[in-house]
Amino acid sequence: MEQATGAAQADHMPACGAGSGTTGGAPLDEVLHVGLDIGSTTTKVFVLDPTANETRYWRYQRHNARQTLSAIEALREVGKRFPGARLRVAVTGSGARDIARALGAAYIQEVVANSIAVRELYPQVRCAIELGGQDAKMIFFHKAEPDGALTVSDMRMNGSCAGGTGAFIDEMAKLLGVPTEGFEELAARGTTVYEISGRCGVYAKTTSSSRALLTVPSRRRWTNSWRVSRNAASPGLNAASPAPSTS
Repeated sequence: MEQATGAAQADHMPACGAGSGTTGGAPLDEVLHVGLDIGSTTTKVFVLDPTANETRYWRYQRHNARQTLSAIEALREVGKRFPGARLRVAVTGSGARDIARALGAAYIQEVVANSIAVRELYPQVRCAIELGGQDAKMIFFHKAEPDGALTVSDMRMNGSCAGGTGAFIDEMAKLLGVPTEGFEELAARGTTVYEISGRCGVYAKTTSSSRALLTVPSRRRWTNSWRVSRNAASPGLNAASPAPSTS
């Protein structure tokens, strides 16, 4: 395994809730870039062919608080699928620093990793919001002079409450008996918005539980849970947000 250097290119990851995918093995001594994301609730691994800029394999799964073990399992699976390849590994995520050190791999702070991906793949974007398992991050971009390169202006993080983040969405999906993968689609079918506290995930869950017990139609429960998720993440992210850029 080699330590990754510089900002590796990234391909588009298929949208999915959990699972894996692959497009075949690797010739002997082929160099592949491996991105390992150890988050607060899930572990993601992504294998990129840097020559063809193609996705070769990806895997997304919950680690159930077993971050180190999940990283070992993910890399073992990559090794099995590409036995002849030389792997250049970079690690990111809230649980990545110690794992990167143990692997001798490059550690990239997660906001930095997000900004690199946005600048490379979506240069038209001026604001990116990432809802993690237990926090939310908002990154602002602007075009720098004189070359117009996309540059990070500011970053906000909702780190004091998990309301509106992935953990909250998981809890609401469990409460309502629906899969997280279909939560957004189901929410779009709702027609009525109820008053539910959006300042705290705990309060929002309590109110939503009462609504559920009062036989509010399921499609309305989905809609309101999704709305609360959006609102709960907003206060911390919007605080002192920079003015919109016109560039």
